[in-house]
Amino acid sequence: MLEHLQLQYGRIKDPRRQLIAALAGHHRVALVHPFLDGNGRVIRMLTHLQLVHLGLKPSLWSLSRGLARRQDEYYRFLALADRPREGDYDGRGQLSQRHYFNFIEFMLDVCHDQIEYMTTSLNPARLREQVVHVFSTDPDLRRAGIRPTSAAAVLALLTQGAMPRAEFKVFTGLKDRLATEELGRLIEAGIVVSSTPRSRTVEVGLPARFAGLIFANLHFQMG
Repeated sequence: MLEHLQLQYGRIKDPRRQLIAALAGHHRVALVHPFLDGNGRVIRMLTHLQLVHLGLKPSLWSLSRGLARRQDEYYRFLALADRPREGDYDGRGQLSQRHYFNFIEFMLDVCHDQIEYMTTSLNPARLREQVVHVFSTDPDLRRAGIRPTSAAAVLALLTQGAMPRAEFKVFTGLKDRLATEELGRLIEAGIVVSSTPRSRTVEVGLPARFAGLIFANLHFQMG
């Protein structure tokens, strides 16, 4: 059955129809239920990887987050798409085409909702406000000895993703020795990532707690 799904959905070439096929296939693989346990998690992972393959950058937005936010709806639409055909005008297969299409529309709506969420969250003015607020008020950062003024450097790194270590230290506004010490504290906190202690480039890190402070209502978990 999985080979049949791959044959039918995998031969589609049009990018728009490929997106529809990825979301349609999500239900069909769930219907096949190929594993004794963990089917939901594996199927959501497979759909995520298909969105990656289509170049839709789901590393920046998350379908799984959207499904967790609307978990009851998700399970309801999944269950309805399992229903048998309801009359002569409900497709030509054994299952309801109408409910199947409703499931696909729901999944598209979740994708759109999550893209909108991240677009709003990454608005430069809003992002700056959140980062400055967190660095000014978070007790864990204060206990780690991280200065509120480092918000500017971390914000620059967030928007660029990576930058030279020396440039990051300039953004802190501190003299070289103090900037080095501050960078060390940020690396220890996981907010900045350095591949080696002497790496010339540093990257942004988003540990779960810090990311949850920067992006409101970021974390949702499927039941």
